[in-house]
Amino acid sequence: MDIRQIRDFVAVARSGSFAAASRRLHLSQPGLGYQIKELELELGVELLTRHSRGVALTAAGAIFLEHAEVILASIRQAKESVAALAEAQNREISIGLSPTPAQLLGPKLMELTTTERGLKLRLHEGLSSELHAEVASGNLDLAICLEDPASKLRSIPLYREYLYLIGRMNTQAQRGDTIPLVELANYPLVLAPRSLAPRAKLENVAAEHGVKLHVEQELETGGLRRSLVMNKGLYTVGAFGIFADEIQQGHLHAQRIVEPEIMLSVNVICSAGLSLQIETLIVSTIRSLVSTLPMVGKLV
Repeated sequence: MDIRQIRDFVAVARSGSFAAASRRLHLSQPGLGYQIKELELELGVELLTRHSRGVALTAAGAIFLEHAEVILASIRQAKESVAALAEAQNREISIGLSPTPAQLLGPKLMELTTTERGLKLRLHEGLSSELHAEVASGNLDLAICLEDPASKLRSIPLYREYLYLIGRMNTQAQRGDTIPLVELANYPLVLAPRSLAPRAKLENVAAEHGVKLHVEQELETGGLRRSLVMNKGLYTVGAFGIFADEIQQGHLHAQRIVEPEIMLSVNVICSAGLSLQIETLIVSTIRSLVSTLPMVGKLV
């Protein structure tokens, strides 16, 4: 059995006659009939019966048709994947990363540029709103960032990240601890500006539950915000990944906010100019990396 025989059988079965299939495949009817007969001899069953209007599938033929189409589809996908890899190796793929994905995925993505896969990746870091604009303008091929419901760009969910209360808590607190939302009112906070999605989400949920937050400072994620949390007894709310190194080294503790949980969707945002084959290749690579990361929330 070879691929040509499988292809010819599917063409005859779907066309309903040898004549129609021969025109579609640009083959002679005798040659097509020979291929089908050889296939039937190898399988030891009759796949097609001839009648006045063409051919009909036998019971065995109907079963084989299902498997044959899966085989052909797999071959097409394999060809597309190889073609996408070849295309990706011959061009540079620009990927934007918002702060949390940059912390978690950035180093792993950089490793891909030196592996046998030969991908040429150029990484850029920015806020989610900035990355959406850069992808929309074509300056980036894709971005890994928080979703924007108003965006018309193709958006593929990766995972949902929890929000944590992060700071120098008592030594008994462990990263797996949780804290009810209502208790955040007792902590002096340094938060991101209201224009950013995590802050907006936190404020909306807090207002819905009648929780008044004690905000000491509004600062972008960066050195000063980190310093205030590390050295001045303030706390922040954010994804685990932003402070992953400090938490894992024991300098800070993180408590996942519950009652209710607060989560944000991290998506891959794709440029309209990116081919579907390269998009599929890169997204599958990113998904495989995400599956190895700790504390990223719920995978999608």
